[in-house]
Amino acid sequence: MESTIQKLRLISYKAQQEAYRAESEALARRFEERGLSDEEKAKVASRLDEVMVATSAHQFLIELMEWQGRPRAAHQ
Repeated sequence: MESTIQKLRLISYKAQQEAYRAESEALARRFEERGLSDEEKAKVASRLDEVMVATSAHQFLIELMEWQGRPRAAHQ
């Protein structure tokens, strides 16, 4: 049962990672748009920073979970 939960959690993290990737691309395009005020650019940049931090955290979790899922002999 725990193995199934771990697999589902990993699938969820990977899906969230993909959503963050898509959002960061959209935010980067938005930041480059002409006519944005400095305030609008600051808001976009702030959200982009948040998404990048979340992306890094999720990547770490994914790698950790995949590492933990390997057979014990592979850890040594």
